[in-house]
Amino acid sequence: GLSDQVITRAVGRDTRRAARAVGVDNLPDTVTFRLIRVRLENGSEQILVTSLLDTENYPADDFAGLYHARWSIEEAFKCLKQRLTVEQFSGESPEAIRQDFYAKLLTANLAEAFAHSVQQTLPEHKAGRYQPNLTYTLARLRLRLFAWLLNPLGPDELSTLLDLIAKTLERKRPGRSAPRPKSRPNLKPRRQYK
Repeated sequence: GLSDQVITRAVGRDTRRAARAVGVDNLPDTVTFRLIRVRLENGSEQILVTSLLDTENYPADDFAGLYHARWSIEEAFKCLKQRLTVEQFSGESPEAIRQDFYAKLLTANLAEAFAHSVQQTLPEHKAGRYQPNLTYTLARLRLRLFAWLLNPLGPDELSTLLDLIAKTLERKRPGRSAPRPKSRPNLKPRRQYK
């Protein structure tokens, strides 16, 4: 029932064994952390765990806002994992994995830059209610990116793409949430046997 509590726990044998397996031998005997109870807008509660133990410099009331602010980071990871399938690689060598990873990051960054550029050009009455559809932007960009790497992009082609992005807006829905499904299918494809 407390809203904020600092707890110290002993580091167990299984944790020490797992740490040794990855080359970490100097674990402390105990670990201290802080539990903070946060009430969400829908009335439910979350228990957050932090290593920020100083209650004066880091009051518990600030953590609800911080918890909400991390949502854009979660959305970025979702985009990388689901829309760009960053965990699926075209090869198995370290170099192929690195190339695929950086190519997908480049694609994500370009899509965000194009979407931001379009958002800045929207009329004020639209900009407050609508935003570019990032999934559509990624799809259009993926179709063109390889060709652009071979042949430099002309201003007309870029203008055409930005116009397409500006025509596929989605409504902003602040505070919208949906409950997570109880079970999720594994979207990662099975590796092919060689």
